[in-house]
Amino acid sequence: RDSGNWFFDYEKETDRGGTKASEIITWLKKAGYSDIQDDYSKFDCEERENLQEADNLRAAGYHVMMLINAEFFKDVDSNWSLKSNHWVVLASPVKFTATTVDLKLYSWGRLIEVSAQKKVKNDLKRFLAHYYGYVACKF
Repeated sequence: RDSGNWFFDYEKETDRGGTKASEIITWLKKAGYSDIQDDYSKFDCEERENLQEADNLRAAGYHVMMLINAEFFKDVDSNWSLKSNHWVVLASPVKFTATTVDLKLYSWGRLIEVSAQKKVKNDLKRFLAHYYGYVACKF
C-alpha cells in the first residue's frame, strides 16, 4: 500500500487506507498484466449480470478482484450499503439460484465461504446490495 502514496505511512494492519480501482489497475499494469477488464462503481451496487461476468472472466483464466462493502461479512440484516470500501478476491466459481449465491472470497488473509451452511449467508439480494463490481486481469 505504501508504494502508491507519499503522505501516509502504512506499517501495520491497523493502519487503514482505501485503495481506488484506478490504483489497482495501475499496479496491475506495472506488474505486467496486459489484459485488464473492469466494470465497477464506487457508489452504485451492481446487478447479477455484472457478477456473472466476473465469474465468466474467472472461468476464462482471469484473476478477479471484487469491490464490496465489508458490512456484508457481518452477521446482521443489512440489505443495503452506502458505498464500496473493501477489495476481495473471487476464489471459486459463482453458483446461482433464483435467490442465493454460493462462492468463496479471499479476504483478510483467509478464505471466506458464502453459502447456506456457513456464517456468511448466501442471500443473493443481500450480496448484490453490497457488491460494486470487479477488476479482472490476465497476462
